Amino acid sequence: MKGTNPADGPGPIPLARVMSELVQRRGWNQQQGDRVLMDAWKGSTEERIFSQTKIGALRNGVLTIHVSNSPLLSELVSFHKVSLLLTIKQKLPQTRLKELRFRLDSSIQKRD
Repeated sequence: MKGTNPADGPGPIPLARVMSELVQRRGWNQQQGDRVLMDAWKGSTEERIFSQTKIGALRNGVLTIHVSNSPLLSELVSFHKVSLLLTIKQKLPQTRLKELRFRLDSSIQKRD
């Protein structure tokens, strides 16, 4: 952190700045954001869908959802994509979500 050495500047560093840098360096904001996205996804889907999917990254308004199998992937893309997008956007208007992208990920184990 710049300014932590007394020789670097005049006086102490504000606690708010120190805490902000600590949260950023530890990635705590990202962890909290991931949890909020996961909760919104869970609340927007049926249990059978949620149990076979996993939230991926949210980048530039595109949320990636990893899907355990091809039939479910096709179902989500063909029949549920628009309604899921609208539901999540309503739950999380601050995310500026523009699109859902589904990816096949056979490593996902079905949750009970």
